[in-house]
Amino acid sequence: MHENLWAGVSIKQRNAGFHLIQMGNALQRPRWGAHLQSNNTIIGTNWQETLYAHFDAFLSAIRSVPWVIEACFGADNHRNLKDWLNHLTTDERKRRHRFSRELGTAKAHKAFLKLRLVKARNTSVHHTGYAPVVVKISGLWGVTYLGGPANRVPDAETRLPQPGDVVPADWPVGNQSVAPVLPRSSDFTIGGRPLFDECQASLDATAKVIEEARTIAATVHGSAKLTMPRGA
Repeated sequence: MHENLWAGVSIKQRNAGFHLIQMGNALQRPRWGAHLQSNNTIIGTNWQETLYAHFDAFLSAIRSVPWVIEACFGADNHRNLKDWLNHLTTDERKRRHRFSRELGTAKAHKAFLKLRLVKARNTSVHHTGYAPVVVKISGLWGVTYLGGPANRVPDAETRLPQPGDVVPADWPVGNQSVAPVLPRSSDFTIGGRPLFDECQASLDATAKVIEEARTIAATVHGSAKLTMPRGA
């Protein structure tokens, strides 16, 4: 029931999944030869801009899921919706307020609000402008690079290969001294936890919130009329 209202919730959830996939795609490791020019310069993969931009979008998308649910099925008191809410029938307003009360105390919803990435989203959007992601990369020649959204690591490192160095099998023949600095998904953490694991856990948590909200909506609203939210 009310699938027209659930459509936006599903869109936000799919968008979050899309951005998580794109974060992984940003870290695809190309064949070395394709990124090493003959004059010892690097053709970059642009992974830093791509990954952090998609991560920021991921944070916004997952946080939007319960907000959209609240606006569509509950009594969202945001100033842009107050006038719209006040013009609904008394019956619909009462049902919406009941939905909001029950969702606010529901187990999955309360757990969602405590997620590390929900707090990271607030930090990024309202405070510092970026989430506290840390990347720690072991370079090809043994140097460790530390970075994050506001602390870019070098795109490449320069060093003449030495006897005993282990280089990729497709490394160009010759005294090539430039190597791209490329991370793996396991190189990223947030709050000391693996970033990609936290993203997947947050995405899974949105599914639980949706399932919980559908149950509450079926009990509170049933097949009764619900009006599409209309803000300023």
